[in-house]
Amino acid sequence: MTRRTASAAVLVVTVLFIGATAATAAEIQVCEHKNYGGRCVTLLHGVNDLRDWGMSNTISSFRIRSGNWRMCSAPNLQGTCQDFTRSVSDLSGTRLQDAVSSLRPVRSGSGGGGTAIVVYTAPNFRGRSLVFSDDISDLRRVGLNDRISSVRVLGGRWVLCTDINYVGCRSVSDDIPDLGVIGWGSRISSIREGQNWWNAGGGSRGYGGGYGTGQGRGGYENQLPTVTFFQDPNFRGRSYSTQREVRNLADVGFNDMAASIRISGGRWQVCTDKNFKGQCLVINRDMNELATNFMRQISSIRPY
Repeated sequence: MTRRTASAAVLVVTVLFIGATAATAAEIQVCEHKNYGGRCVTLLHGVNDLRDWGMSNTISSFRIRSGNWRMCSAPNLQGTCQDFTRSVSDLSGTRLQDAVSSLRPVRSGSGGGGTAIVVYTAPNFRGRSLVFSDDISDLRRVGLNDRISSVRVLGGRWVLCTDINYVGCRSVSDDIPDLGVIGWGSRISSIREGQNWWNAGGGSRGYGGGYGTGQGRGGYENQLPTVTFFQDPNFRGRSYSTQREVRNLADVGFNDMAASIRISGGRWQVCTDKNFKGQCLVINRDMNELATNFMRQISSIRPY
């Protein structure tokens, strides 16, 4: 490597994620000094608070390599915001000179850029956060696989999936402060904007577990038949959700723990022993308190 003199040195910090496709991903490089000088950071996603990247209130120029971008003067995409479609080599004299605190891609065709979702690594919208306006099929690209604990919906309907490439999914249209309450904390592996997916897959009734009742925006809605076990009666306490059979609930840490069950579509068989043995019961509706012979006795579950 050729060593440069200190006066000519430029520190460039580039954050690129393997597997992102240039044809679809938005990309921007933000820099401390005009004419793309000083420290620069390249982003393929939105950032809710640039203090996390050491770039809050320092940006003087930026290169847009793809997509359209919204920049705001306050964290959480608040304050004075402006959308950009082209690079700007010098923000001097503008309201955003050394004032950008958050930014995100603006999804094309989203009716003014209102479609976006913020994900957080801790409940109650805390921890590391990223903003997505486009689909991401594998959260390993951004170091967030199985790490998301809460989400804030900035617009539109979004589909959260437990596996990469959009497998094992449910739809949300409102904020969820703790995904653990519905058994999905630290389980999300892919995310996509949900309007087209929803239309193709048909509707379903909303889930009323504290995040909406299926009326209005509805909060949290299932796309595939889902069963959710709760450790306490009346759908309270620790929970576990599945959309497929589980032959032994000990494998997922929920053996002999269910005291109430919420059904979001389909018919389900629950059994007191693993591998669908022992006493079994077929259910197709919510049960706010299980009968004595099934109370905290369920060891296996499958669609029926």
